Amino acid sequence: IASLDPANMRVTAMQEAFVVEWDAPASRFVDHYEVYHHTHATQSSLSRSSASLVYSGNNTIFVKPVDDNNYHQFWVEVSTI
Repeated sequence: IASLDPANMRVTAMQEAFVVEWDAPASRFVDHYEVYHHTHATQSSLSRSSASLVYSGNNTIFVKPVDDNNYHQFWVEVSTI
């Protein structure tokens, strides 16, 4: 049984955005992906439970514009059929 977790997640910081990329799992049960984002002034305060959904769809790349100097963290989750 193939894993339903995205693999090789990469986050690239650009001057005014983050590019989030991942490899799709090899499974026919993938319906779509959800990207969650949390930003905070202190790195220790970043938390998945405080993250907001910023993308839902079938692409394996997402660009999140930013205009602050906070710490940022992303999570990618798979929604199944």
